[in-house]
Amino acid sequence: MGWIVRAWRGEEHISKVLFIYVVLVPAAVKVGLSILSTIGPTHVKVPFIGIGVAIVWCVYCIWVMIVSWRCAFTGGKLCGYIVRSIIIILMLVLLKVFLMLYTHKKFSQTANVLPSMPLVQSSYYRPAKIQASV
Repeated sequence: MGWIVRAWRGEEHISKVLFIYVVLVPAAVKVGLSILSTIGPTHVKVPFIGIGVAIVWCVYCIWVMIVSWRCAFTGGKLCGYIVRSIIIILMLVLLKVFLMLYTHKKFSQTANVLPSMPLVQSSYYRPAKIQASV
């Protein structure tokens, strides 16, 4: 548990933070969720596991951004500026997504368009025939 505290304080090296918290933990979560998705009926899994995982994942992502921000300059000045720039961009994207969810403007416009679009199914899709010219 000491490495979590060191990361929170900004004392851990940024390469270790990014490798553990951005690569290994999401891979382990993906493997765990794929195992959980094979257990039990679908209508039981989705409300309980899906909502719980989404809430925990949001808290984890915020924690990773804070830890990455604090540890950014442990890898040098250039690395620190790159990491902090990426975090700022991610925060702006998240803010835009939350604003879109709150206003429903963009989603309601696309929801009206998508049902009228025909689905591409295997029976509809036919590759173009190429005729050889002689």
